[in-house]
This record gives sequence, C-alpha cells and structure tokens, in this order.
Amino acid sequence: MEASHSLLLVALLAALQGRVAGAGLKYDNVTEQIINGPSPDVIPIPRGSWAPLDVSVEFDFINIAKVDAERNEVEVVLWQSANWSSPIYAWNMTEPNQAVSRVTVPARYVWVPDFTVIHGVSEIESPNLVSILHDGTVHWVTSQRIRVLCDVGDAKNASGVTCTVKIVSWTHNANVLRLNFHPYRPTADTANYFQGSRYELLNTTVTKNSMMYPCCAEVFEDVALTFSFKERGVEAAEDADASSSALRLTSSTIAFILALCFVVSLRRN
Repeated sequence: MEASHSLLLVALLAALQGRVAGAGLKYDNVTEQIINGPSPDVIPIPRGSWAPLDVSVEFDFINIAKVDAERNEVEVVLWQSANWSSPIYAWNMTEPNQAVSRVTVPARYVWVPDFTVIHGVSEIESPNLVSILHDGTVHWVTSQRIRVLCDVGDAKNASGVTCTVKIVSWTHNANVLRLNFHPYRPTADTANYFQGSRYELLNTTVTKNSMMYPCCAEVFEDVALTFSFKERGVEAAEDADASSSALRLTSSTIAFILALCFVVSLRRN
C-alpha cells in the first residue's frame, strides 16, 4: 500500500514538474522571439502604415524630494507609465508553444520612446523593464528622479509655487509619434505620495501641447505635468506670526490707554 502511495506521489510530482517545465518553455519561446525580433532602435510602425504610433503617458506622483531656491530647481520622484501597441510584438496564444499571455523583458530589447525632459534632467531608478501582452501592447513603467528649473522662491508662502515637468520625444515629430494621456484622468495619481514629505502637494494637472522648433518644419507634441506645492507648516507659522502681532498690538493699545488715563487723572488733580 505504501509503495503504491509512493508511486502515485512520484507520478504527481513528475506531472507537476512537466507542467512547470512546459510553461517555462512557452515563456522562453516568446521572450526569445521578442529578443531576436525587430531592431529596438526603430520605432515599431508596421510596414506600409502611414499612421503615427500612439503613446499614452501617465504619472504617479511619489515625492517632492528637494527644493533648491539658490539654483531655482525642484527635484521630484515620479512613476512614469508609457503604453503603446504594435503587431510587431504580438504572438499567437493558440499555438501550443506560445500559450502565455504576458512576458517581461529588459527594455533594451524593444523600442521605447526617446523621451526627454524640457528644462530638466531625469534618471531612471527602477529596473528598466517592459511588460508585453500577447496582442502587442507594451507597458513601460519606470521610477524616475527628475530635476526641473522652476522659480521656487515662494515655497514658504501659503499660496505655494507652481512648477512643470514637460516630456517630449527627442527626435520623433507628431507625424511619427503621437502623445496622449488618459482622457478621464487629466491629473497625476497622488495615492502613493509620500505623506512624510517636507512639501505638501496642492494639485496637479496633465495637458498635451503642440510645439514647433527652429530646427524643424514639423510639429512636436509634449505632455506636461504641472503641480503646485508648499512647504508643510507654512500656514501654522503664518498664524503664529499673526497671533503674535495681534498680541503685541493689544499690549501696546492697553499701555497707551493706561498712559492716557494717567495723564487725564493728573490734569484733573
């Protein structure tokens, strides 16, 4: 009896290992197809198509890390999400050796937008990976530390300051790459904003703009994240100053009234 149980257990383990190995083989087949696929240096527009590639951009605001009033710079941490789709990256899930719905590969193996920050610099701090669905949809999410120029002199005022992070393709005009943002969420997601930050995030807006530059005759599109913030505790400090001023005024008024009463009493005497 024990021998039969042991044989059954061995058979189950072998079947499980076979399924795991089979799933791994399918995953490897798809990733190998993508890695050895089209050049990552060429934008994935299908041959014969005249339509630009649509790239959707979204932002999660994580933190305002640093404000440098001397250099007029603000440093922020954002999760930047870019999504696009191309049949070049698609595979047939009905094929037995490709029956996986999603794979993840290093971003260097596929084309990703050549984004740059206008009036600023950015640095990717997360693993630089892309997730690809079987229909050719690519998700590229990165955690970025971005420094932009901004007049931050009023950060200590209750009204705060407003700055902008503007993302644009370095080389592709709107005839080749068309930028968009989520139409039902024209703001950054602030659910993950660091609550212990020195700076309070007041509001955010996301807009799309079209620009022409002296170098080129074509139109370029950008997505701009505009945000307002102030240093925490500013209102409390201003209230304390106002209370102190009121107290000084009250003390001065009382002293004046007492002095006036003293003078009047002297004259009556």
